[in-house]
Amino acid sequence: MSIQILKCGVLFALCSGTVSSSGVSAAQSNPSKASATGAPVNVRLHLVQKDNSPVIGAEVSVKGDKIERTSRSDRGGIVAVEGLTPGSIEIRVRLIGFRQNQFLARVATGDNAFTITVHGSSVTLDELRIVGNRGVVGRLEVFDMRTKRGDASAV
Repeated sequence: MSIQILKCGVLFALCSGTVSSSGVSAAQSNPSKASATGAPVNVRLHLVQKDNSPVIGAEVSVKGDKIERTSRSDRGGIVAVEGLTPGSIEIRVRLIGFRQNQFLARVATGDNAFTITVHGSSVTLDELRIVGNRGVVGRLEVFDMRTKRGDASAV
């Protein structure tokens, strides 16, 4: 069985291979050969980094024709989505420190499994300067005033 992955308008055809494009690669293994008689589609995603270590806590959204599910990857980098319909699904993977990845895949009835390699991204933050020049407000201001006068004080 062949699976097709669409990304940025380009069609990639897979036969248990791997596709890499803009920071994401996907491979399908063990596609089910069940009949297309309205049976549900189950998708199992395995999120890994370049070194094959699992990506923990990534937000994964899977959108089918009539349903959208969002979940987080577990300690093994696994996300399971059940009850989709056969056809095209959109998969989006997001996690701070990694590039956001989004692609389309065609899934068949039964069990479908994908391995998605997520690539890190470096973020450069602008310099932030904080200057404090206001007096202490509220109860601490009253405490400072009483301390200066030598009065008894309780805060």
